[in-house]
Amino acid sequence: MTTDSEEFVLELVTLSPETGDLVLEHLADHDEVQPQLLVTDLRILAYAMHERDDSAALALLLGLLDRALQDGDRRLSNAIAVSFVDEARLDCRHPGFVAIWPAGLRFEAERQQTSGPPKAIY
Repeated sequence: MTTDSEEFVLELVTLSPETGDLVLEHLADHDEVQPQLLVTDLRILAYAMHERDDSAALALLLGLLDRALQDGDRRLSNAIAVSFVDEARLDCRHPGFVAIWPAGLRFEAERQQTSGPPKAIY
């Protein structure tokens, strides 16, 4: 089953109060879901969770991103590959972050290491 941006957002809203607040803020700023921008905000949130060692919340968020990367529609999968995986794998300010990712996110990071990132779809 393919996940689209609306289904992804609904899962984010129920995932945790923090992700729910992030979605509400995103919608207030943009009036609609902008997958590339939303996933960028999720990457920043994931960094914060990692830094404060909130491993339970981070595992839930990474798990959702991993599933959406694999099962999301083209636009959502692309947003995760570009705005989460590519940006995070190149960011040396967060050592150990990529190593804790679920298998699908790590596989995409390794694929990008050899093949380069996909082009962003807006």
